[in-house]
Amino acid sequence: MAKSKKVDVIEEPVTAPEAELPVPEPVVQELSPYSAMVNNLAKPGDAIIEGLTPESAHLWHMATGISGEVGELLEYVLLTKPLENFIEESGDTEFYIEGLCQGLGIDVPVGVACVPATTMLEAVAYAAMYASQVLDAVKKCSVYVKDLNYDLTVEAVINLCNAMTVMYGLLNVSRQATLDANVVKLCTGKNARYKDGYSDKAASDRADKVDTTPADDAESGD
Repeated sequence: MAKSKKVDVIEEPVTAPEAELPVPEPVVQELSPYSAMVNNLAKPGDAIIEGLTPESAHLWHMATGISGEVGELLEYVLLTKPLENFIEESGDTEFYIEGLCQGLGIDVPVGVACVPATTMLEAVAYAAMYASQVLDAVKKCSVYVKDLNYDLTVEAVINLCNAMTVMYGLLNVSRQATLDANVVKLCTGKNARYKDGYSDKAASDRADKVDTTPADDAESGD
């Protein structure tokens, strides 16, 4: 009878199951009295949305845009950026002023250089003050669902346009030049941001900000 071969059996080492690590309890940090007050009093976002109308949302959008762009004009002054930057940012400011005035049902006021500013820093400071007055009036309408203080809002817009006019005079730049550059930037330039009309994607992609050659820069209004 043939002998059967002995087969060596290799036993795999037995490993103990890994112990589950305890899940730490979430740390609940107690709010300071001031933080608790703000948490209790800040109007909830869903309640704000419920009180908005298309009209108040539009005014809020435009007023917010004005304040943001005036802030960029302040950057132009404080960071000594080139004149092309002022033309671009003032054009953006004019865009939002136009949109706000359309929402108010008025023409954009013709600016008069009557703001007591003799330097760009002073002129931009006045513009920021008037822009904040516009935003505050619109916020009360949009967030607190109050009737818009129409007269105060229009007065602040007039003063803002006056401050813009002072800036144009100090830099020897025409308002029309900023409007023309804004049209090129947004609609007609080679890299126009909204060549095919407004969309959230186009607003995010910012086609006018892609790297271009110097010749393209001039054409796109940057």
